[in-house]
Amino acid sequence: MLSKLRLRLTLWFVSLSILLYLILSILFILVFNHLLTDLLNEEVKGLLREIRPAIIYHDNKPTLTTWANVAKSSNLNLLATIQLYTPQGVLFEEYGPTGVKGLSKGIINLPNKNHQLSLLSFYRALEINNTCVGYLQIQLPTKSRDDALNRLTWTIIIIAPFLLAGLGVTGYFFSGTAIKPTEQSFLVLRQFMADAGHELTTPITVMQASIDTLEKMICLNTFPRK
Repeated sequence: MLSKLRLRLTLWFVSLSILLYLILSILFILVFNHLLTDLLNEEVKGLLREIRPAIIYHDNKPTLTTWANVAKSSNLNLLATIQLYTPQGVLFEEYGPTGVKGLSKGIINLPNKNHQLSLLSFYRALEINNTCVGYLQIQLPTKSRDDALNRLTWTIIIIAPFLLAGLGVTGYFFSGTAIKPTEQSFLVLRQFMADAGHELTTPITVMQASIDTLEKMICLNTFPRK
């Protein structure tokens, strides 16, 4: 009975620990994802601040052709997509990897033959004398963020079996410690029952003998007469 109680306590300990581990892991992944997304946002805004001064305006129309020629001659490998739009939202210049056409902010998912791609997009209005003359948009792949999240998720999954084994051993050890008072009480109760049974054996034997004698006397009608 005590072994079953110990096993039950171990299972409860392991189950609650795994549940807590799963909850904390999910919360950690969500927080980590939020932090990485914030870092990407800051990186995109930083690119906007760097590229915006390189824009040249011809007849109130923005262009990055000069900057693009310099970047091309410098063999600059662009990881981000840089786009210029008209005030009506029509794309007319694009540099770097092919991005998603259209002004947008936030995460954009791109269906791909092999896997799902996503971009973080952000844009700013270009103004001259408080008049919008176009938009500058930056789109940055979220592959680095996605890879980091995948590595974190797989790390948590790989650790789980070892954690389960460790919790099982620990839980079994501590459950044994936890049921020691119960075991001692059970032993005391068993000893008490044994002692009580031993002490009651003699009176019961005497009573049984007396009852047997009375039965014989009744049957033989040999009660002592006054």
